[in-house]
Amino acid sequence: MEGVRTRWAVLIAGLGVMLTGLTAALLALALVSFGIMGGFALAGWSPKPLAIYAYVGIAGAGFVVAAGPRVLRFIAARIRGASKACQTCQQEISEKIERQKQKQKQKPKQGAGEGEGEGEGEEQKKRGKGDQRVNDPKKTDARATKTLGFFHPYCNAGGGGERVLWSAINAVCERYPHYHCVVYTGDTDASPEQIAAKAKARFGVTVDLQRVTFAYLHTRPFVEAGWYPHFTMLMQSLASLILGAEALLLHEPSVFIDTMGYAFVLPLFAAVAKCHVAAYVHYPTISTDMLDKVQSRKADFNNDDRVSRSAALSTVKLWYYRLFSFLYGLAGNTASVVMANSTWTCNHILALWWLVQDSTQIVYPPCDVSQLTTLPLEGRERVVVSVAQFRPEKNHAKQLKALRLYLDKYGDDAGASSQTPV
Repeated sequence: MEGVRTRWAVLIAGLGVMLTGLTAALLALALVSFGIMGGFALAGWSPKPLAIYAYVGIAGAGFVVAAGPRVLRFIAARIRGASKACQTCQQEISEKIERQKQKQKQKPKQGAGEGEGEGEGEEQKKRGKGDQRVNDPKKTDARATKTLGFFHPYCNAGGGGERVLWSAINAVCERYPHYHCVVYTGDTDASPEQIAAKAKARFGVTVDLQRVTFAYLHTRPFVEAGWYPHFTMLMQSLASLILGAEALLLHEPSVFIDTMGYAFVLPLFAAVAKCHVAAYVHYPTISTDMLDKVQSRKADFNNDDRVSRSAALSTVKLWYYRLFSFLYGLAGNTASVVMANSTWTCNHILALWWLVQDSTQIVYPPCDVSQLTTLPLEGRERVVVSVAQFRPEKNHAKQLKALRLYLDKYGDDAGASSQTPV
């Protein structure tokens, strides 16, 4: 108990030092910028980039000074129950693993008594020697203490990423009985039973709560975009380290997988927990497309009109993006295995994470089309349905513009005739 409290105290002290250092650095940047600007002003020069650097320094310093006390108060308000939460989480994992061990010990005996041993042996032969070694009952007891952590702070969101999460957990539970799954989630308002029920209702996936433990993260608000109106990507990524630190205090897994795009947490687990880390990337935090749009000064969801019209602002933003992409690459390079959900995502990851070229694979997300195949093709209405979340990168406006161009070219009766392309 005292050790847990000590680690939390060290964490708070470290965050305080980090915020203080960042504030001092930004203030120093602002003072140096103003000093250089003053020297140029005396010489009759007034370069715009230096003015922008000074503005960034002052705005950043002000933001950190204003947010610092709020951040520390937020952590302190949750520290009171943190030690108990760590202890409870570890106890729950230990109890479930012990039950898992007992179940694995009894399973071979039951199979032999019921005449299922031969069938299980045939199944293992089909899976290969590697799985025979993994599922060897003699080794199960010794290896049942291993845990596989899934970092998914929004596991109860009910989106496509969550279908991947639950499908992956089910695959692990089915194929590797010696592993226990731990889900790091910030959905503190939902019980394990409620989360499992939603996964079943939304995706038809059954979550075995005896094989899964939920480690609840109370610092999830730190990664909310609303906290950071400027330098959002960088601030969210740095804030994810706080979320990752809390996850580490709750449980240190044998294998850690980030399934939600928080790449900066990977080196934290690799260095502190000394475990293998992996990542399933749905969408890169930054892409080469984003860099190209800023460099070409093209307005888009990630490049405001005001910035794209200014050469100075575009230059500053381009260097900011380059710095962030470099840090993003350093974090991603600590992964032992990387999985991308599409060719597009894979290509961008290979361009940014330069040390994982041989360990990156495309793993397409599961998609249940069984219900869609039962829908009749005849008697359909001429209606276009676009299914996607309302996020800037989904670019719904482009779909509307494309439809407008199509109708302008082929008229309102487009698609009515078999001669007209649809």
